[in-house]
Amino acid sequence: MLREGLTVVLVGRPNVGKSSLLNRLAGEDVAIVTPIAGTTRDYVRATILLEGVPVHLIDTAGLRESGDEVERIGVARTWQAIAKAGAVMLVTDAAQEEREEEARILRRMPPELPLARVINKIDLAGLAPGREARGAEVLIRLSARTGEGVAALRAWLLEVAGWRPSSEGVFLARERHLVALREAGGRLEAAAGENSQVFELFAEDLRLAQHSLGSITGEVTPDELLGQIFSRFCIGK
Repeated sequence: MLREGLTVVLVGRPNVGKSSLLNRLAGEDVAIVTPIAGTTRDYVRATILLEGVPVHLIDTAGLRESGDEVERIGVARTWQAIAKAGAVMLVTDAAQEEREEEARILRRMPPELPLARVINKIDLAGLAPGREARGAEVLIRLSARTGEGVAALRAWLLEVAGWRPSSEGVFLARERHLVALREAGGRLEAAAGENSQVFELFAEDLRLAQHSLGSITGEVTPDELLGQIFSRFCIGK
């Protein structure tokens, strides 16, 4: 997930601010925002980077019963996106009480799917931004319009993706890289120690250390490359 990205679907009733939240996270107006309920009829996608981790956001049609055929198709596609998602944000309006629609959405959610209850428009309701846990649920209060509380949402997205502040970045070193680094380190220690006064051995240790690092950066000879290919893959005639 750190390498390929986390797919997150924004769901909720129409006009609760899903598209505004998508625009806030993306840093640009990628979704059309109007006061008219049902403006979003199909997916609107945006990819953002959080601490180097790709997060693929999908804004979806508002989940409600509708007589509009196009809107019904959009709602069906929303549930298809949820089935493939890595996490979901259920967006509600802080200025309005939760309705049966929210409870119905929660009942249909796949079990074990990470979900955050995002209470939007706190600037209109006079609420403070923040994050709290309610059992297995995560509740985040924010304003997509002002940006208050959005940092807490970004932190939750990183947690779901598996990122930790103590990690050394999203680069995941393969075992071959670690072995090459240990070999280079051993050669440098030898060069700085017992071989430091014997210039021929000193130079050879430095050459071998550089060779080990070259296997990481791609500076390898054709014979070495073929050896790596045949050792790791089964290639037929």
